[in-house]
Amino acid sequence: MKLPTWVVVLPITYFTGCGKPPPPVVPPSLPVVVVATPSERLVVDYQDFTGRARYSDSAELKARVTGELLKIHFNDGDTVKQGQLLFEIDEGTYATDVARTQAQIIQAEANRRRYEKDVRRLENVASVSAEERDTAASMLDEMKAAVEVAKKQNAQAEKLLSYTKIAAPKTGRIGRHLVDAGSSVKADETLLATIVVDQPLWVFFDVDDKTCQRLKSLSAEGKVDLSASGTNEVQIGLPTEEGFSVRGVVKFIDTQITASTGTITLRADVDNAKGLLTPGLFVRVRLPIGEGKKSVLVPEESIGTDQGLKYVMVLNAEDEVEYRPVLVGLQDGGERVVTAVPNKPGSGVVGGERVITEGLQRVRKGGKATLQAPAHKPSTGSVSAGGK
Repeated sequence: MKLPTWVVVLPITYFTGCGKPPPPVVPPSLPVVVVATPSERLVVDYQDFTGRARYSDSAELKARVTGELLKIHFNDGDTVKQGQLLFEIDEGTYATDVARTQAQIIQAEANRRRYEKDVRRLENVASVSAEERDTAASMLDEMKAAVEVAKKQNAQAEKLLSYTKIAAPKTGRIGRHLVDAGSSVKADETLLATIVVDQPLWVFFDVDDKTCQRLKSLSAEGKVDLSASGTNEVQIGLPTEEGFSVRGVVKFIDTQITASTGTITLRADVDNAKGLLTPGLFVRVRLPIGEGKKSVLVPEESIGTDQGLKYVMVLNAEDEVEYRPVLVGLQDGGERVVTAVPNKPGSGVVGGERVITEGLQRVRKGGKATLQAPAHKPSTGSVSAGGK
């Protein structure tokens, strides 16, 4: 049976009349970025090294005489003054020896005076032979020598007696006592305590031979002072901090390069009045090299890497993104020195431009971007910075 035409057409007309047009194409929104203005300032080159703090002076206190340790006149860790009494050892036989030698001096001088009288008397007696006079003179010489011997023995006894009282040879901080009162000590063997001088403190660090030669060249040009009275300052960083909170001055450079390591040792004198450094502590030493030069620095986060090459993205006046290859140099805090790539036009950045610090992954070369925040003002002044 053949269906009427309207039966077939009706559904087609219905579905066709209910169709909707496609939605309009919405252009993608521009990526939102944060920018910063490069800093322009003087930057001093530097190198970082590992150093170790040491006392600038120390003294070991040893018993100089044998005997019983009677008294200790300090508390462990005290700061002691030069000449301050620290230990007492039993005087014992040392005081007796002083008294004995003093008596020997008196006896020897009495004998000398007696023989002096004899010599004068014999000189006035005509009947006395020359041989008797010579014998008397010889005895007088022996008595004079006996006096000198007695005096030297007394001086030695006095010296040993003085060793029973041990005073601080220098001002500094004394460690713990190593022998308790009542114990026996032995001359020139028993260590009693150690005094250390921690103001100033010394920091030793080894510099490679290339840096050493560079320093000497700059010293010859008068740009670096490596003498003992020089003012070549270094920065000291503690293990517990990221920056450098302590300052020192290079006062010593060793006489030769160590052949096995190719390094030479330098010493910085550090004002440790606050006690931040402890001898034996490993520290970071930042050594400035040469004079500062004007440089352009950008935030560390604005630098990207493309197959090992460094670049930054710059937002120009038309809000278009420009790709700028750069050479990365010295670092100062959160910023790093950048320069143009030699023989490559369109590389590098200058002060006043806008480098993208956030949103690098969302922009493309030649595209546009929307600025989210104003650029920060560039900092000014002269600082020390260095490279990796």
